[in-house]
Amino acid sequence: MQGASAEVVSDGDQARDLAAQLLETAPLVMRTIRALMRAHLGADLSVPQFRALSYVGRHPDTSLSADAEHLGLSVAASSRLVDALVVRGLVARATARTDRRLLTLRLQSDGEALLAATRERALEALTTLLRPLDAADRDALIGALPALRAVFSTPAAPVRPSHQPSDQPRERTP
Repeated sequence: MQGASAEVVSDGDQARDLAAQLLETAPLVMRTIRALMRAHLGADLSVPQFRALSYVGRHPDTSLSADAEHLGLSVAASSRLVDALVVRGLVARATARTDRRLLTLRLQSDGEALLAATRERALEALTTLLRPLDAADRDALIGALPALRAVFSTPAAPVRPSHQPSDQPRERTP
């Protein structure tokens, strides 16, 4: 793509173009993944319950408040959601080893099995969607995704858009 007629693009412009593409593409990808997951969950497990199972599976011995934050729920709402998973034998609550006042969450074997089966069916469906891409496009995506994972796996520092006022105190004018 480089050559005499190639336009020189600054790092800032290129990053902005990439950000615009992500803003347009990420919701489409997530909508498709959510639809695939819902299609394979069955009527007795809601998407928020599945998301809670997934989070607990990725973060064994997590706290209820961390699960609530991930789900975007209050701790009380997350507690009710987790209660239903505990009753079904998918998640176990235990007292934290380091602080007996805290509870931790861990998948039970039935929760692990449900999560693995749902993930596998979603992977099969995604594979079917991606198979028509030509090999070069698939290779390009495979090469780019680790960089995206690295960017989005790191806790984000607060970013202040250039149009927002500074947090610096202003001088008072009498």
